[in-house]
Amino acid sequence: MWSAHSPAADNAGMDTAMASTVVVDVEATCWDTPRPRDRMEIIEIGAVRLDTDLAVVDEFNAFIRPVVEPTLSEFCTTLTSITQTDVDGADVFPVVFT
Repeated sequence: MWSAHSPAADNAGMDTAMASTVVVDVEATCWDTPRPRDRMEIIEIGAVRLDTDLAVVDEFNAFIRPVVEPTLSEFCTTLTSITQTDVDGADVFPVVFT
């Protein structure tokens, strides 16, 4: 895992050679009919860490098993290309995020 980077650290005299930017992308459960937002769960996290020249320093990708609605909709699988097998074999969010 990565150590957190705070913009405040730059202002505190942090060596800019150590500065980095993290770009994060998440995918969540989805349906082709309206559902309450509290039913949506993150099912994939992807991230890249970039140095000050925007070169990729590190990458992270993990599927997450949904628990509120454990079965992905056909719409969600088509939209994201994430399969039921991908999430069935994954850990739950608290395990992946720690």
